[in-house]
Amino acid sequence: MTQSKKQNKALISISSIKVMDFVLHTSIYRGPKKINRDLFRFNISGAHKLIPKSKTIAILTKIDILYKKKTQTKPQVICNLKTEIEFEFKNYLRVIKKTGGKTFVPQDLIEKLFGTSIATSRGIMFVKLSGTIFEKIYMPPVDTQNFLKK
Repeated sequence: MTQSKKQNKALISISSIKVMDFVLHTSIYRGPKKINRDLFRFNISGAHKLIPKSKTIAILTKIDILYKKKTQTKPQVICNLKTEIEFEFKNYLRVIKKTGGKTFVPQDLIEKLFGTSIATSRGIMFVKLSGTIFEKIYMPPVDTQNFLKK
């Protein structure tokens, strides 16, 4: 958010971080102990939901790590992480607008919340994979503008 948009400047705090699901399928990978990171891809999706009663927005993030050998036609999911991160707003009613029965959340705010949620989820995934053969597979930076257009 820019300083010139004071009416949309929200006083935000994280009110909860939840790991909704984590699954690691170590039996799918039968490769060498030294991981070739080029054989792994990330599939990232997300959604948001407004919770007016608690003046929060929850960001739901799902991250799959896909593994595909050169001899395979379809990649397999070796890891799945689902998180829910809630953001509380001190000035919720000034930031979240209702017009004609529809609720409007500023795009730049959603991008910022998704960016924070993806970064938080990346850290959670790093911790969850530590000590496994997959600990050197790092989720790359994500452009939240392109992510939200999907």
